[in-house]
Amino acid sequence: MKLVSQHFSQLRRYSLARSQKLASHGAQSIILSLLIFAVVVEGTSSRLIISI
Repeated sequence: MKLVSQHFSQLRRYSLARSQKLASHGAQSIILSLLIFAVVVEGTSSRLIISI
């Protein structure tokens, strides 16, 4: 589980950096990317729980 949380923090750091870049493009794209990210995280976490 340690590896999973480490991977998740890397993803979160990456999404934060991307959302900061997208800030110049407007808040709508940030919300969109965060929504997509949340869906991806939900899918991977549920799959991880099933595999464990």
